[in-house]
Amino acid sequence: MPIPAARADGSGPFDDAERAALGPQVARALARLHAIDWRARGFQFLGAPRPGREAAEHELARWEERIRRSGLPVSPPLAEALLWCRRHAPATDAITLVHGDYRLGNFLVVHEAGGPRLTGILDWELVHLGDPLEDVAWCASPLWRAGTPYASALLPPEEFAARWADVSGRAADRERLRFYEVLAFVKMVAIMLSGLAAFRSGRTTDLRMAIFDHQLPFLYTLLGMLRGWLA
Repeated sequence: MPIPAARADGSGPFDDAERAALGPQVARALARLHAIDWRARGFQFLGAPRPGREAAEHELARWEERIRRSGLPVSPPLAEALLWCRRHAPATDAITLVHGDYRLGNFLVVHEAGGPRLTGILDWELVHLGDPLEDVAWCASPLWRAGTPYASALLPPEEFAARWADVSGRAADRERLRFYEVLAFVKMVAIMLSGLAAFRSGRTTDLRMAIFDHQLPFLYTLLGMLRGWLA
């Protein structure tokens, strides 16, 4: 779903009071999601990766395959990111339910007298079993900051990760987070290339797919900044 529009003055979609109220709720809800006993709930059908590098490698392979199926050229920034991810896939023993699209635009928020309240999480089509830090990195990605310096326009990225770690009792390991930060751009580029391919082939007439062609250079710029190619 699209991210909320910025305010008339160009600031993010939330004011300071709303951010202070919603940010901790979003971090806490993500920790609760990762605490779900997926075995007891019967989610084994999602396919559980084995402890080690399999969770990271499986997700990388998923999006590489999407890129391949698009049939569109792989740009140099994307090629470098893919090579870097192949070399740096981290190991983990933490296998949890992963939403896959936990970010600004997928939060159902009700505004009440006591302030805004998170009441639901939308868009579960990418749910899978994997490394919980994949969700943390995706939610905090520059992709979803809506022109602010904050994770999903709510909290500084480091604070968001720290709050999630505090509630979940899990470590926000910097090396693993870095991998999933880069993978977030690989994933978003894969989604855009798939959309472009569908539009060009006539499988869809959705103009939102067509404009991906103009958004990709911005994604490559953000990726370059993350990888340290650009200041």
